Amino acid sequence: MGCGPREMRGRRPMIWVIGYFDGFHLGHQALLREAMRAARERSVDWGVLSFTPHPRGVISGRPMELLFTPRERGVLVDFLGVPVLKELPFDRALADMSPLEFLQMMEARLSPTGVVVGGNFRFGKGRSGDVDLLRDFCHRRGWFFKSVRCLELGGEPVSSTRIRETLVSGRAQDVSAMLGYPFMILGRVCRGDQRGRAIGFPTANLSIPHGKLLPARGVYGALAWVDGGWHPSALNVGFNPTFEGVRGIRVEAHLMGFQGDIYGREMAVFPLKMIREEHKFPSVAQLVRQMEMDVEEARRICLGYPEDFKAKMSKALGSALGCVEVEAKNSVN
Repeated sequence: MGCGPREMRGRRPMIWVIGYFDGFHLGHQALLREAMRAARERSVDWGVLSFTPHPRGVISGRPMELLFTPRERGVLVDFLGVPVLKELPFDRALADMSPLEFLQMMEARLSPTGVVVGGNFRFGKGRSGDVDLLRDFCHRRGWFFKSVRCLELGGEPVSSTRIRETLVSGRAQDVSAMLGYPFMILGRVCRGDQRGRAIGFPTANLSIPHGKLLPARGVYGALAWVDGGWHPSALNVGFNPTFEGVRGIRVEAHLMGFQGDIYGREMAVFPLKMIREEHKFPSVAQLVRQMEMDVEEARRICLGYPEDFKAKMSKALGSALGCVEVEAKNSVN
C-alpha cells in the first residue's frame, strides 16, 4: 500500500492500535492520538494493526461493501500521519483463534509494548475476548493499555456502520462530519459514452473497484483531485436515466475550468453535498438546463473549502499514489 514509511520494517517495541478501521472516522482518530501520545511519553514507536479482508465478510461468508478500498485506506493512512500500518490476512485460521491464542501470536510476531482499542472492542473466536480480558493480559505483561470510550455525535455513537447508512442515504455533509474529512472515491479515468461532451458538459468517468460502497444516486457538489490539482466539480452517481441503453452505475465528474487529457490517470473525488437526487428528464434540452444550474450550485458548494485540507490531502494522494510529493495546485475560484 503506497511507498511511504507505513510497512513494518524489522522488529521493534510498538504500541499498537487494533481494529479494522473502515473509514478512520473521528472515533478512530481519538485512538490514534492516544497511541501517539503514549508512544511519545515512552520513546517507542506506534502503529495500526488491521486486517484484510474485513473480518465480518470472512465470518459471514458474504463479501462486504466497504467505505474505502485498500488503496484509499493507504491514502488515509498518509493523510492522518499513521507511521506504520500492519495488515494481518484474516482467514478462517485467524477467525478460529481463541482470544489468548491471538494475543500470544501478536506477542510473538509484533513486539508489542502497548495496546490501544475502542471501548467496545471484541476479538477472538466468537468475539469472546473483550476489553477486560485484554487489559488483564497487558497488565500481566507490563504493557501500556488504553481503551477509549466511543465518540458520540448527535447523541449517537460514531461508527463505520452508521457512516455507511448515512452515505447510502445521500447525506454527504453528515458523512464528512463523522469522518472528519469528506468521503473519497478514488478510481482510474476511463472512456465513457461521450454524451457529456456532446451536450457541453464533458465528464471524467471513473472505474470503481469492486466492493466499494457508493453514495446515493444523484448529483453532488464535489472537489476533484487529479495530477496534483484541485477542481470544483459536479459529480453524478447513477444510471443516466435520461439516456437509453445505459448499463451499470456510473461515477462521472464534470471538472469546471479543466482542459486536458486525463484518460488512464487516477482521480479522487470528494462529494461535499448532494444537490439533487437522480431524475429522468423528458428531453435532453431539459437535462442541459438542469445541469447548468447543478454546475453553478456545485461551484458555490466548493467555493472556499479549507485550504489546509486540500494541501494535506494532496500531499497524501501524491505520496500514496505516485511515491512523489506533489505541490497542491488549487483551481477552485
